Amino acid sequence: MNPPNEVNTNHGKSLIQEIYLIDPGAAQNDKLLEEIIGNSFGSASSSSTDPIIKVSEIAEKLISAPAMARSTYLVRGKFRMVDFHQSFHYVSCENCNKATGYDLGENFICYSCKNAAIARARCRVYLDVYDDTTSTPVVIFGSLAEEILGCTAVDLIDRTDEEHLPYIENIANNIENNEWIHSLGRADE
Repeated sequence: MNPPNEVNTNHGKSLIQEIYLIDPGAAQNDKLLEEIIGNSFGSASSSSTDPIIKVSEIAEKLISAPAMARSTYLVRGKFRMVDFHQSFHYVSCENCNKATGYDLGENFICYSCKNAAIARARCRVYLDVYDDTTSTPVVIFGSLAEEILGCTAVDLIDRTDEEHLPYIENIANNIENNEWIHSLGRADE
């Protein structure tokens, strides 16, 4: 499992650990879906794998969970892009992915990891995750954001002229065609 990514939501900080695209044809095959979850998160039996809950249940579960208790939950839903004019990238350390004030391509010593690095563009996207109950805002970073968007941070940077908005609108339309399984949780874990 990849390390979790911290995100800000309307309900405070949360984590996104893993997100998997569900093949729309396989989404109706519960046995295959259980196998996908089992391979990704451990055994697919109900005793060791949390059930997939509704987006509307996330805030309540995170608030009611004790501070040190495990609080990641599987959610099945889609993404929707609301802000087409957001900045889809930030400049970061190539080693630790922490944001930096250096210019793209510039060599520097990172304040966070203390290593020599080159400033790289890293993808960041603000989306809503939703199901048939409600939606909640999330922030997704790096290669996971690029997988969801279907393009890289560099692709987005390169399209800053008149083709930018139609390009982003096309990405937004494509995002809503895919259903995903999301693992969401608190940032304090």
